[in-house]
Amino acid sequence: MVRRAWSLRGNDCQKSNHMALGYLCVWLKLSHLILLNDAEDPTIRYYSGTAGYTATSRISPDLLTTAPDLFLDLGDVHDIAEVLLNQQNVGIVWRKPYRVNVKNVLRPGNNEVEIRVTNSWLNRLIGDSQPATMAIANSAGMRRQQSGASLQPSGLQGPVQLSKFA
Repeated sequence: MVRRAWSLRGNDCQKSNHMALGYLCVWLKLSHLILLNDAEDPTIRYYSGTAGYTATSRISPDLLTTAPDLFLDLGDVHDIAEVLLNQQNVGIVWRKPYRVNVKNVLRPGNNEVEIRVTNSWLNRLIGDSQPATMAIANSAGMRRQQSGASLQPSGLQGPVQLSKFA
């Protein structure tokens, strides 16, 4: 379904001083899906929270009339995803297969998909342990991570595609 460019944003735009604290409050235009932990920008690479991936795709009217059910398959997700199609919530997925039935929400022509992916706090803790990083207060009592620790996969890896089969 979605073979076009994606946009990526964080959910922390309302917080003050977001850049100094390392919150993700940016829009990025992506030619393809990326995992947050693979991003060059450390603000994205070490992000913890919910990141929204959005794209628009055209749907043929024939597809809607011939398929009894249509599923949006998200491919690989790290860790939990909420799926909105045309601004309607169509489900939350937290395990494989990461797919939701979208037949009743799809419409002929352009459809906007937003996939909100929430990850764990581990990558943020690893980011806070990097040299020359402004760390947030660790009020939850979480154990500090080694600066060389491996990052967990985080975000939407895909591929995102429309399927007629559950």
